[in-house]
Amino acid sequence: RAVPWVRLLLSSPGKGSAPAPSLGGREVIGSVAAGAAVVFAAVAVVGSSIAALIALAICIALSLWINRDLYRWFIRKRGFAFASQAIPLHFSYQLVSAAAVPLGVAMYVAEPWLPSSGNAGVGSRALGRFAPLAGGEIVSRVIAFAATAYLARKLGTSGFGQIAFAAAVVAQFGTALAAGISEVGSREVARQPERVREIAAGASLARLLGAVAAISVVLALSLLLPVDPTMRKVTALSSLFLIPLALDTGWVYKGLGKTRRLGWGLLVDQVLSLVLIVLFVHDATSVTKVPVVQAIGDMSAALFLAWPILKGRWKWPGTTSVKELPRQAGIITISRSLRTIIVSFDVILLGLMVKTSDVGLYSAAYRIVFFVMAIMYASHVAFLPEMMRDGEDARGMSAILSRAVALSVAVVLPFVVGGCLIAPALMTLIFGGDYRGGATALQFLLVSVLLIAIHGTTRNIFLATGHLGTETKIVA
Repeated sequence: RAVPWVRLLLSSPGKGSAPAPSLGGREVIGSVAAGAAVVFAAVAVVGSSIAALIALAICIALSLWINRDLYRWFIRKRGFAFASQAIPLHFSYQLVSAAAVPLGVAMYVAEPWLPSSGNAGVGSRALGRFAPLAGGEIVSRVIAFAATAYLARKLGTSGFGQIAFAAAVVAQFGTALAAGISEVGSREVARQPERVREIAAGASLARLLGAVAAISVVLALSLLLPVDPTMRKVTALSSLFLIPLALDTGWVYKGLGKTRRLGWGLLVDQVLSLVLIVLFVHDATSVTKVPVVQAIGDMSAALFLAWPILKGRWKWPGTTSVKELPRQAGIITISRSLRTIIVSFDVILLGLMVKTSDVGLYSAAYRIVFFVMAIMYASHVAFLPEMMRDGEDARGMSAILSRAVALSVAVVLPFVVGGCLIAPALMTLIFGGDYRGGATALQFLLVSVLLIAIHGTTRNIFLATGHLGTETKIVA
């Protein structure tokens, strides 16, 4: 029941229509506090952390305080014994609400890609089509995080820093290949399914040509940058990742609404990569094997997805097909590339300025921050449809922005405060004792997430009002 309610909130009427359902600020904060309490409880039990216990107590106290009027009403109507039984049930309700938000938002965002005919059974068909993708995405992210934790422990801070530096260098070019074309390509495939192979072939060739050029630049940088020989070799090998990225046709399946194979493709990639990492990476001397085995996993997933689309029907795309999507995706590609620079260029600078072990500590802290940012981005998406509807109303847009900022901060704040309190224990629990020194970096990065929470909501205004070009100039 919670997931359909979230979707109803997102698709509620705009200004001038019937009253829209809504969640109060207290309900949102209470649900976030309940979810954070479970996280801190797990850290307290596994890591025996006093700071985690303090954070847990703060979250429980916040939840009780937010709902104090309701609990007083329980006591007044039925007595203390009844309230003592009702409060745990209400806490469970808040946990369900917190869990339903990301799933409901994800399903709502996926609806444009899910074909439907008529009203009957649309919800069940949408769920049936989206569930494989959602399941594959969630499980693959868990597997990827487990692989990261394994690598951090086996390679040590220095080896992990070398991998992080190389990944940051390659990411500057990978985003330009993946972003923009995939988003515009999904839209075009949904609009023109009869041209699916022509669009897929043209976009893949364009991205492959871009990958060849990007690999050449990465190889040149690996020779020119003032880094040690091992990092130079790891950076050069990491450029192999750009080939499967260029050949990835997951965006085609999104446009067609055929998500089952895409979900399996995500699992094939991460499971194979994890197996190869466990088999071949045993200590810091294996650091150069990491980009190779990851590229093998990525390429296997790319071929798994591309084969049903192009097998036996390959037709060399014309010049128009190759240029079509890159031309349409220009502004999106530039915007995403600039954001990639903001997010990852600090790792490159650190790699040139400090020891690789320090880069490893910083990068490990960043992995935890990415988790918090993923939750934050879900709250940003929640208000985008409403901004789209009221894009011409400045007063209405201002009210929506105020609510969006409040929700985003309310969602992130418990993780920021709690994470800062238990940072040393959290780094030790996930990555090992050698990474305890990255706690300070984690604390500063978590504080910066608050600023990103505000910035992300304002970006939706540019998107809703059709001023992405202006937003791109501001980012630049």
